[in-house]
Amino acid sequence: MPPTAQHEALHRIFQRDEALFARAVARVFNVMVSAPIDVTVLGTDLTETEPMERRPDSVLQAEFIAEFTETGLGDTSGRQIWRALMATRTYPFVSQLRLQGRD
Repeated sequence: MPPTAQHEALHRIFQRDEALFARAVARVFNVMVSAPIDVTVLGTDLTETEPMERRPDSVLQAEFIAEFTETGLGDTSGRQIWRALMATRTYPFVSQLRLQGRD
């Protein structure tokens, strides 16, 4: 889903009003923060070029979640990507709406 106009407007306001962040923190958290002298808008591409090792605390397999995910993706290209991802797994994944009610 593309960002809304309200979402984009909030970003623009913070980019153009250097002191807005300090005022917002003071109002919301009742903490005084010095207003910055200058604000530089940086690029928003956070793509990492080097692989990063990630180790979760827990990994759980929940077959029915995969089926809910497929159904929730509706008739989109995301659903086709999801099916392709699930086809590479070694655990049993059924869906396509439980193979159309097992025929």
